[in-house]
Amino acid sequence: MSRLVLTIHGLDKTQSALAALKRALGDKKTILRQIGEALVASTDERFVSMQSPDGAPWKPLHPRTIRQKRNKQKILTERGLLRGSIHYELNGDTLEVGTDRKYGAIHQFGGVVKIPARTQTVKVGTKGKNKGRFMKAKTKPRTPSSGRSPFRRTT
Repeated sequence: MSRLVLTIHGLDKTQSALAALKRALGDKKTILRQIGEALVASTDERFVSMQSPDGAPWKPLHPRTIRQKRNKQKILTERGLLRGSIHYELNGDTLEVGTDRKYGAIHQFGGVVKIPARTQTVKVGTKGKNKGRFMKAKTKPRTPSSGRSPFRRTT
């Protein structure tokens, strides 16, 4: 999440200006709600344009990823779950914008995704028509053994 820090110099004049601004703006929650809606809309537009907030294009997909995707042209959009989960919340006078998807953090902050190697059991037939042939393979799911998310925020 982003944070706005306001440093005040010349406190007397600043306090009176802030008080006047507060009176002119009215309810703080209304302003925060409008900012939240604008940030969610801006994020949605970046999914369409596939650009970062500063206008830089997103990193292109790896050819292997393109082969696996149904929607070959869109980055970060397979079913739209991440894009559709961007929302804002007001907690008192605090505005938070983000997603509840665990994998959202790796896209926002970067990091290394560690996925354990896939294991398989392959059986070779020993009798009759299956002698010397490979049988059906069993695959274990690729989930972290610790039960924790494989996504880690880097510092």
